[in-house]
Amino acid sequence: MAKERVSRQGGFTLMEMVIVIGIIAVLAGILLPQLTGFLRDSRTQANEANIQLLQAACNAYYNANREYPVTAGGQVDQDKLIAAGYISKKVVNPCSNAPDYTIDPSTGVVSGGCP
Repeated sequence: MAKERVSRQGGFTLMEMVIVIGIIAVLAGILLPQLTGFLRDSRTQANEANIQLLQAACNAYYNANREYPVTAGGQVDQDKLIAAGYISKKVVNPCSNAPDYTIDPSTGVVSGGCP
């Protein structure tokens, strides 16, 4: 008499799946706060680069026109900088996605951007 073997289909048990999902959740909980920190740092660095770019463009505009490109609201008039060829397109704030950089018309210091 030969014994019949009962074959079991391959696959994962419910308990194995719950353990894997739990491990993935713990890893996601550890990594997501670090990812948001990296995003904040990259926005800050992009903002600093934008300010340096606008500062250089405003200084070049001042040297050519003896006035800073400022709007009535105290913002950098990027349209004047584009028309004069100092920048090729509007520089937007990486935090607000708007071209909201300000300039002090007496000193020419550009500021604004991410808090």
